Amino acid sequence: MSITFNNLKSKTECDCLNGANEDNQSTFCFVISKDSIRDKDFTSHWEKGKKPKKDSCESKCSYMSKSLSIVNTDLARETVLNTYKQLFKVAPKYKNHVADIQLRGQAGKVKHTPSNNNPYHVDFYKSDNFSLHCNIDVINIIPLSDV
Repeated sequence: MSITFNNLKSKTECDCLNGANEDNQSTFCFVISKDSIRDKDFTSHWEKGKKPKKDSCESKCSYMSKSLSIVNTDLARETVLNTYKQLFKVAPKYKNHVADIQLRGQAGKVKHTPSNNNPYHVDFYKSDNFSLHCNIDVINIIPLSDV
């Protein structure tokens, strides 16, 4: 069975998957609001009904993805955690845990989309058959206050 993205493709004329690849080997992290991962942690801004101010494909695709950071090295992990700690200082009750995960099976595709404050940022596009319990291996969840 091949991986499909009909749900994503039906929402935009943009080729969001250009440059995206499956990656079941890397470790990713992202911030969450509880000490466990829930389905809503993988809900994109677009799925929540939020639309970008800019009408560009880059903005649309970003809103249709889930933001993750690839942390395969100590330097990457340290850089990303420092970015998260800065956000935590501003809003300590909002997304106050960090989850380390690996994607598995046909979870979706990731595209490297670095930013000034996070060179390890990736956009994660869920496949049509994405399931939290089937496609995510949780490695670790820690409170940001412990980082």
